[in-house]
Amino acid sequence: MLTKLISYFIPEAAHQTTESLRSARIMVSVFLVTGVLNFLFINVASMAQFRFVDYILLANGVICLLMAFLLRQGTPPLLCANLYQLNEWVGTVSTIWVAGGLHSTSTAGLLLTPMTSMLIAGRRSATVWLFVSIASLGFIYWYEVAVAPLPELFDRNQRYRLMLFNMIGIMAALFVNTLVFDIEKERAINNLIAKNEELKTAQQQLIQTEKLAALGELTAGVAHEIRNPLNFVNNFAELSVALVQELKAGVETDQTARTQTVLTLLSDNLTKIAHHGKRATSIVKSMLLHSRADVGAKRPTDLNGLANEYLYLAYHGLRAKDKSFTARLTTEFDPATGRVYCVPQELGRVLLNLYNNAFYAVQQKQRTIGSAYEPEVVVTTRRSSKGVEVLVRDNGSGIAPGVQTKIFQPFFSTKPTGQGTGLGLSIGYDIVTKGHGGELTVESVDGEFTQFRICLPINNAST
Repeated sequence: MLTKLISYFIPEAAHQTTESLRSARIMVSVFLVTGVLNFLFINVASMAQFRFVDYILLANGVICLLMAFLLRQGTPPLLCANLYQLNEWVGTVSTIWVAGGLHSTSTAGLLLTPMTSMLIAGRRSATVWLFVSIASLGFIYWYEVAVAPLPELFDRNQRYRLMLFNMIGIMAALFVNTLVFDIEKERAINNLIAKNEELKTAQQQLIQTEKLAALGELTAGVAHEIRNPLNFVNNFAELSVALVQELKAGVETDQTARTQTVLTLLSDNLTKIAHHGKRATSIVKSMLLHSRADVGAKRPTDLNGLANEYLYLAYHGLRAKDKSFTARLTTEFDPATGRVYCVPQELGRVLLNLYNNAFYAVQQKQRTIGSAYEPEVVVTTRRSSKGVEVLVRDNGSGIAPGVQTKIFQPFFSTKPTGQGTGLGLSIGYDIVTKGHGGELTVESVDGEFTQFRICLPINNAST
């Protein structure tokens, strides 16, 4: 019932944002509750024969309800809040004036003015009303000291009753205001928790999308890479079948020299079949390692081999989607890099993302400039006093200085909408820095080049 009544007075404009709706609910609640309390105390004031006070209570109650109606009609909330405060201030000061001045119990009512203003109008209005309340007390004090004490219109018993009712009214107003604030705070916290859960769910979905995108790129590269050795296996197998037929014919006709030649060719073919079969097995093994469940285990890994493997997987993955794209791949691998203790699946994922970004940059620049431009991606490994480094450099369009500071932020992407989740570099940064205790930095000149640097600490490297 109360919720429906409050909702009735909330203006349509307040439903645009959660914050404006919350503020409107608090304001309407304070208007209605204060108005009801004023009307309830009219009867008490009449029975106690506080004739002047019951008129003040009646006027305050009517004005409180009027503020609620004005708010519903679209009057600016701040104006309604300050008119309400003005009404309460006038009523309190009037009661103080006829109830004996500063030593009147009504003086405590001025405490509510800045407190209520903070609740319904914000800090600025509360600060203004705080100074107004202090100035009012100062004026009354000056008047009673310098001019004349304010008269007391009530006898001793009436003053005690007025004190009792004032204290009850102040406590009730404080309780209700605090209750309204607590209810809205709890509602805001619940909304925040719900929004946070929604954001977590969306984040997990985006991370999963990024993982699937990386897996898609890897799968396309694997399919292209494995097709080459399989083609060799098929071709040499067919030749071997023909050679076996020829060998049979040579044996039947007793052509010893020809038979020896055919056996030599057959042996070469089988060697090549075994070589390319092992190559295909190696690619499949790498793919299985990438999808293993125990991705958190670090083990000695050939960094040069890992960097080279993922470079060609990324390149052929892009070529599978755009056969017209070609780029010069330059590798400068330092043999002294050795084996590195890392999670190869995770580090491979970082490298795959860096390679994809590099190929995307040079591809976009090639489309802009045309055949006069030669795309190039350079991958360098080296061992230094700090550890081992992997440098991925492209001669693409570069990154603007203002963007470089945001490049590792989650959900930030320079790619058009729909072509990137904005999580690749962010996840890669966490994998390198948090997962391996290393560094991931970027250096770029807009329009010329971009270079990403992975540095793994020396205690991660082993010879």
